[in-house]
Amino acid sequence: MVVWTYDWSGNFSDYDINVQAISMDGSLAGSMEAVANSVENETDSAIACEVDDYTCLVVYEKEVSGDPEIKGRRVHMTNFGLDLPEAEFHTGSDNDHDYNPSVTWSMPLEEYLVVWQDWYVDGTIYHDRIRTSAIFEDEQGSGYYDEIKLAPVYLNP
Repeated sequence: MVVWTYDWSGNFSDYDINVQAISMDGSLAGSMEAVANSVENETDSAIACEVDDYTCLVVYEKEVSGDPEIKGRRVHMTNFGLDLPEAEFHTGSDNDHDYNPSVTWSMPLEEYLVVWQDWYVDGTIYHDRIRTSAIFEDEQGSGYYDEIKLAPVYLNP
C-alpha cells in the first residue's frame, strides 16, 4: 500500500490523505480510498504494515484549530480492495505543533511505533523534541485514545 497527500479542491485549500493498494505484479488493486478527508488539512503521511497479515497503519498531520496533531487510521487489504475498519484515532500527540510523523512495525513487540516532532518552548527558546508512542496491533475499541498501548515519551529532552 502507498499513501499520499492530495488537494481535492485544486486551489491548495483542502489537503487529504489517500491510500492505494498495489498488487504483486505492480498493478493497482482495488480503488483509491480516502484515509482522511475532513475540512481540516491532513498532510505529511507515513505508512507501516504488519508482516503477518494485510493490515497497515497510516499516520498523518491533521491541522486542528491551527495547530497540527498526529492522527492514525488502520487500513486493511481484502480480496475486494481496501477496508478502513475504524475511524481516525489519536496517537498520543498533543495539540501544540506536532508534525513530521513516521511509523514502523515492531515485529518483536507486535505493535506500531509512531514518532514525530514536537515543537517546544523552553522559556524563550524554541526547539523541537522527538516523541514516540506505541500503538496496538489491532483495533481496541471506539474510544479516541484506546489505540495507545504505551503513553508517549520524549526521545530527547
